[in-house]
Amino acid sequence: MPAGRKPLGIEELVARLPGSPVAQVRLRVLLANIAGQISVDDACAALGIEESWFFELKHRSLERWLEAVEPERAGRPPAGPPSPEQARIAELEQRNRQLELELEAARLRAELAREDVSRPASGAERAAKKAKW
Repeated sequence: MPAGRKPLGIEELVARLPGSPVAQVRLRVLLANIAGQISVDDACAALGIEESWFFELKHRSLERWLEAVEPERAGRPPAGPPSPEQARIAELEQRNRQLELELEAARLRAELAREDVSRPASGAERAAKKAKW
């Protein structure tokens, strides 16, 4: 005996789907025809439609089904453009990082000044010192 659940029949499958009673009847008849359980003549009689309309209904239904099972891109869909709030938050975060860097640079300059460490002389300053000697 194979393991697993017993497959549901057309009646059970369709009964679980949301939809109007008319749509559920149409779906049951279409699936029964596709499964070879009823003929086109019997399907047309059950739905009260002509054969040409049955084939049109079947074709449209299969097209929608095929569209629904098309593979999609893997992963999350790409994010859309940021909302105005998100853009403002990103702008403020960037400004905050910039100000933190400026603050750290000012702290380092103040610490160097307290320790009386002069900054390296520029090329012009070195040339002037050499000229004095």
